[in-house]
Amino acid sequence: MQKIRAKLLGTLEELLNEEYEKFKFFLEDEDTKIKIPRGELKDMSKPKLVDTLINYFAHKRAIKVVENILSKIPRKDLLPIKIGPLKRKISQNRPTKLQKNQSAKKRKIDSTPKFPGSRIITLSELKALELNDMRDLKGLTVRGKILEKVNHNYINKQGKKMKVFHATIADENDTAQVKVYNREQREFRKGANIQITNFKYSNGVIDVMRYSQINKLASKAIKATKEVPVLSLREIKQKPEGTFVNGSFKITKFSHPTKEKDKSPLRITITDGFDQINVIIFKPPKILSCEIGKYLKMLGIKVDVYKNEKQLRHRCDTYVKVQ
Repeated sequence: MQKIRAKLLGTLEELLNEEYEKFKFFLEDEDTKIKIPRGELKDMSKPKLVDTLINYFAHKRAIKVVENILSKIPRKDLLPIKIGPLKRKISQNRPTKLQKNQSAKKRKIDSTPKFPGSRIITLSELKALELNDMRDLKGLTVRGKILEKVNHNYINKQGKKMKVFHATIADENDTAQVKVYNREQREFRKGANIQITNFKYSNGVIDVMRYSQINKLASKAIKATKEVPVLSLREIKQKPEGTFVNGSFKITKFSHPTKEKDKSPLRITITDGFDQINVIIFKPPKILSCEIGKYLKMLGIKVDVYKNEKQLRHRCDTYVKVQ
């Protein structure tokens, strides 16, 4: 790590002031999953920039980012950036992998990311990325306490039976929605403090996939200050198209397909007493029995626009229940 930091710093020190400003300019437009905020780059020194690049992108990716920008300035005479092999000292007292696993089980806590180069960020920092399309964030780790969780089975577009948990997690300052696909329930229960590494993210929702890592944290590791957020329909209508939201609202009207073979969707009108919105459900679950006056509970439902009007659109993995 020290060799990489020193080599990157030495490379940036070769840049003149004008070239260094160009470097930061191109870094803002670099096509990466994670963007360094523009405000941080403005007066950043070269040593600080090296540390920032490594923190955001990890070592190998940081080198590739620097090489790519150097070719644009252009300062191709500094390419390629060669890093010699890193030598590790092996201690005779170093614990074995089995000993480490046994120690972790005994303490019932794993407070560090399992993947080299992963960086822990807060839920607020994650939301600040404002990603509107699904991205793999394999270099990041988030932590939170599970405030609520429900699970259900569904059939995906390929006709495969799937299991999904919908949950809300909270850290010290914010909350986020989480979807967990085809995982065992024991590692994801209400009230647990967890950290998630290597996940997908878009429109405010964390998708935990097969390759994602979930680790339990100590019961006092996170002091969640937020309750489960309750949005009004007015607030939901102000959300951008594609955002996923949760809620429980009173049913005022609904219309089933006229015939059994009719492919028209189930349309439900819901209200919170101040505003109303339509919910569109294609291929509604057979167990969903609507009744005026009862409440429609929804988790992971999508904000949609139809004829310039906001509506909520059900997806195959959306959780809906009349209660």
